Parts: sequence; structure tokens; C-alpha cells
Amino acid sequence: MRERILCMGLVLLLVAKAASAQEVSIGRGLTGITELKAVVEELPPQAERYGITRESLANQVITAVKEKLSGVRMSSSAPSYLDVNLTFTGSALLYCASLTLKLFRPVKILIGLEEPEGNVHDEIPYSAPVWGEQIVFRGAEQASGHVREVLETLLNKFLADYAHDNPQKPD
Repeated sequence: MRERILCMGLVLLLVAKAASAQEVSIGRGLTGITELKAVVEELPPQAERYGITRESLANQVITAVKEKLSGVRMSSSAPSYLDVNLTFTGSALLYCASLTLKLFRPVKILIGLEEPEGNVHDEIPYSAPVWGEQIVFRGAEQASGHVREVLETLLNKFLADYAHDNPQKPD
């Protein structure tokens, strides 16, 4: 019972966070990508007890991009990156998780444009999220396999959106 209450609390927290976020439409920013890197945020300690590792998640991202995006190469020095963030809690009977996949691209924040003359005084480099999806899920067993399936779903959504924004030119 305690695990279910904990899981429901996590789900409610994530849903409330997502619902309160303001969405700004600026386009997806999926064009012009020539190289990417995979970044997996630090995992909660419980995730590793279930056999989920940063390396396995990064390898899944790298493999998907290499296999399905022929014009994009994977490079550890790429300025744009796919970020994987896993929130995970579990017990012997139940686990709850949230997996987020985001694409970050380099942008410049221009300081001074708000002034009447519109002169740029400074440029601040920044990595901004330009695409993202999140899935909240739970289960009773096989957490590592479930996490891989959810990441595959998120990667397929990213790949479909990328293909939509980058149509193949006829030969």
C-alpha cells in the first residue's frame, strides 16, 4: 500500500509540474542538425538496483540515431544533444518512473535588443530545449526492459518529428 501511495504521489507531482508549465511555440528546431551527442542525467540509486544504467540508455540513443538518421553523426563534442532524464522509485513489489527525452541546441541570448536603438551589447551562449517528450509509467517487474521500451517510444517520436521536419529529397 505504501508503494502505491508513493507511486501516485510521484505521478501527481509530475502531472502537476507538466500542467503548470507554460508552452511557448517557437518551432521545433529540428532542421540543420549535422551531429548530436547523447547525455544521460545521473540516475537515482534505485534505478541501478533494477539493472538500469546510464551507459545502456546512452547506447540505446546512440544506436537509434546511427541507424535511423543517416545525415547525423554522433560525436561527444557535438553542441546539440539528446538528453535522457529518468525519475525512478521502486520497491520489491512496484516501481514508478518518468522518462524524459529532450533535444537541446545551442542558441545565443542577445542583450540590448530590448533598447530603443536595438543594438546588441552582448551575446550569451546557451543550450535551449527545442523538442521534448515525457512518459510516466509504472510496473511490477522487468523495470529495465520497461525503461528500454519507453525510451524506444520516445526515440521513435523524436525520429518521426525529425523526419517530418527534414523530408527526404527525391533522387
